[in-house]
Amino acid sequence: ADQLRDLLASYWAVQDDLPRRVRAATLRVEYAGWSPWADAMLPTLVGGLEALLKTEQHAASRQFTTRVPLVAEELGIDGLSASVCKRLYKARSEWVHGAHVRLFSGLGDVDAAEGAGAHTGEQRTVLTDIARLQDVLRAAARKAIEDEEFRAVFTQHDRIRERWPVDLTPPRQ
Repeated sequence: ADQLRDLLASYWAVQDDLPRRVRAATLRVEYAGWSPWADAMLPTLVGGLEALLKTEQHAASRQFTTRVPLVAEELGIDGLSASVCKRLYKARSEWVHGAHVRLFSGLGDVDAAEGAGAHTGEQRTVLTDIARLQDVLRAAARKAIEDEEFRAVFTQHDRIRERWPVDLTPPRQ
């Protein structure tokens, strides 16, 4: 409760000065928190991180898979490698383009005695990865609210590019 009080006080003090990117990300933090389904939450989380980090119209997935792990590392959140981000971004893309998203293969090795709420190792991994993605979005939005220097990064594309660089050279064919 004390942390929430302090965060709200910080937010109210700077809400009119928040960069558009941070406002968009903050809305997605809130919205994602209400979704009980990981596949439906995933596009919201990716969208929130793209609101913060995407600076070019092209190479969106490369920007995401490069910058999100860098931001996660800076915020002290482990476990979000480029390969994990690539898998999550692909699942997000499938979902928003109308495909059925199968984040994991099903109940498979769950013992019937464990019950319907039990998860396989694969399911726990996917849910943990999505939770980490949510942690990164939440922590980045919070830091942008509470830390003026961090917030300033999101005012200009060049500042984002400088802090979390991405090689946007097209791959050779």
